[in-house]
Amino acid sequence: MRKRGQWNCRQRRRHMHLRRMATGSLLGMFPLLLMVFLGLWWIVHCTGFFLSDEYNDKCFRKTVEMVVPNIESYRYEHGHLPDTLRIKGLVGNWENSYVDTTRGNYMMIIYYHSGDSAYTLTQIDWWAQYVSAPNFEGYLFHYWGEAGDSVRVDTVNRQHKIKNEY
Repeated sequence: MRKRGQWNCRQRRRHMHLRRMATGSLLGMFPLLLMVFLGLWWIVHCTGFFLSDEYNDKCFRKTVEMVVPNIESYRYEHGHLPDTLRIKGLVGNWENSYVDTTRGNYMMIIYYHSGDSAYTLTQIDWWAQYVSAPNFEGYLFHYWGEAGDSVRVDTVNRQHKIKNEY
């Protein structure tokens, strides 16, 4: 005969199962976590956000905003443009090409300067370019036209100059 408060094996197992569920067993939540992960993965990869024009343009702009002040300050201090970019967050890959490790997609850019007055930053594998010249400073973004046989270029002027103090 059982005393009051004693449980049989079935009641004890049911109690332990409910207790594990109540305390948040990760093993019990694995199917739910897997469904959430697969849902997020599906949304991100099937909508193509990380391959979209907007995402790539935004990443390129952020890289340019990181690099240009360093180039301009070097030009201001030394009187000429740098031959190579030594900037935190950029890793040299080969001649004048750099990988931006601060971006999630590890964007690669090429730095090229002609003389001491003009330079360009070009994104590899994407038709984006930043140009700084005496008569023009801005972005060039290339997109395929409506018919798919032409290319149109959008320019965005940029006002970023370091003040010359004498």
